[in-house]
Amino acid sequence: MYCKSLFAVCIVFMILGLSCSDDDNPVSSEDIIGSGNLITEELTLADFHSVRFTIVGDINLTSGAAQAVSITVDDNIIDHIVTSVEDGVLTISSNPNAAISEYDLTFDLTMTDLNELELIGVGNITGVNGFQVDSAGINLQGVGNIYLDLDADYLHTIHGGVGNILLIGSVTKHVCEYPGVGQINAFEFISDTTIISLSGVGNASVYANDYLDVNISGSGSLLYKGNPTIVQEITGLGQIIDAN
Repeated sequence: MYCKSLFAVCIVFMILGLSCSDDDNPVSSEDIIGSGNLITEELTLADFHSVRFTIVGDINLTSGAAQAVSITVDDNIIDHIVTSVEDGVLTISSNPNAAISEYDLTFDLTMTDLNELELIGVGNITGVNGFQVDSAGINLQGVGNIYLDLDADYLHTIHGGVGNILLIGSVTKHVCEYPGVGQINAFEFISDTTIISLSGVGNASVYANDYLDVNISGSGSLLYKGNPTIVQEITGLGQIIDAN
């Protein structure tokens, strides 16, 4: 299962975190291994329009008329998963006094609006159906993948982590920053204007009808479809490729 397959990656982050800890102020924690017995519970939370995911697991997003939240996880882990809503942002984290491992976690979220998704943990965020919004943001800083079907006037995408972002739908203006590792696939995300900077490792693909502004300072290339006016600055190893 996905959570278990990514624990090797998490160990790297744990080692880095331990190397930065203060030996004079040790923090004791309880080691808890998932039981393998999955349970599902419905949660009642304050209204939220954004999600910040900081741990290991998966999120399924559905656009709907009424907000709903459910969690599926090992029965001995559920009390150590923490959800909080502040200023419309749902943060999903874990009890800092418990070292949880070898568990399977899935959140199913039905949202009436979508402003921002932030993945700084390990896992997948998957849009089950399409969202229609005015403005939205996607921020991948962890390890994993984000798949989203979106129609928007404006989208700001940041990929500073390790993994892939797959977008479908349409947008008037798409601004994208890509200092990370992996891929951004937006061939099916039709934009009027795309402004993108690539400073990381990996390729990005976009569809721009009218205007495409590209800055490449990393090793990845930009593949594009459409017939836009192109403004470009290339100081890295990548190139701009017509994929029509």
